[in-house]
Amino acid sequence: MADWSELPKELLYLISELIDSPFYLLRFRSVCSSWRSSSSPLPNHLPLKFPTFPSATADTASIFSLSKRTLFLIRKPHENQRRPWLIKIGQDTHGHTLLFHPLSRFPIKSNSNPNSRSRFLLNLIDLPVFDIGHEFILADTCPNSLNGSLFAVDSTGRTVIVGLDLSLTPVADSVFGGDKKFLVASDGELLLVDKYLSSDYLCELGVFDDDDEDEIYELGCERAVRFEVYRLEEMEMRWVEVGSLGDRVLFLGDDCAFSASASDLGLDRGDCIVFRDDTFNVNALESGLGVFHLDQGRISPLSDYPSISKLFWPPPDWVGLHGLH
Repeated sequence: MADWSELPKELLYLISELIDSPFYLLRFRSVCSSWRSSSSPLPNHLPLKFPTFPSATADTASIFSLSKRTLFLIRKPHENQRRPWLIKIGQDTHGHTLLFHPLSRFPIKSNSNPNSRSRFLLNLIDLPVFDIGHEFILADTCPNSLNGSLFAVDSTGRTVIVGLDLSLTPVADSVFGGDKKFLVASDGELLLVDKYLSSDYLCELGVFDDDDEDEIYELGCERAVRFEVYRLEEMEMRWVEVGSLGDRVLFLGDDCAFSASASDLGLDRGDCIVFRDDTFNVNALESGLGVFHLDQGRISPLSDYPSISKLFWPPPDWVGLHGLH
């Protein structure tokens, strides 16, 4: 049996060229000095700054930085029956690594001091870690990635590829109907999720004047009522509605949308969408999260599915996440 440390450098180089995840490439290069010297350095394909044209109220062009966050699925070694853990990792403007709930734009805070930047120690060396997706944040926009390209969609469903020179290449025509559009890379395909919202009003008792007199006021809110999913047919430049996601589970968050297979997540079945639905409605889903069943067209609270809710924060004991003070 050949010694893995003695593999030919030409073979190691070819293997490293097939690794499309920076995290996996980092692990590959960390095996030994021979593997590191036989592979290319970690790529940096994204420009650090994106200029924009000046607005009507500005005299100079604005500059926005592009940030990237990675979604990881972490499993316990040698125990496939244990639930995995979903986490999002990114950096702030100072280069500090932060942990995020997979469906939130805000970093996780320490319970001991929620007003400070939390510090955690997470050892990933001995844990099976899978890179399942990325999100890219540019000001108020959130393009999704698929096969190295940046895709963006507007409120009508019109979809384009955004080049690194800010050029726009049309991909598909509009999809009308829903109120909010998401792009999701799923098992080599690009999906469009159309979210339908309903406006509700909730009466609340509050104080509005200096006389401390109670008054009734209304809070407006929007809640999800259903979703439709479309698959991109690139040659025809059109979206085609799909009736089933099969084994896939889609996740729709504040700034990201990603997918994973139910089997990888330790779930019995897929064909569903896990989404945020933060409203002030008394019937709002707890924790702002819900599950939409594509085959039934039905929304359920996350508490009905503990196997899904346990994918998120807090982490299982075996992860070994330690808070630092």
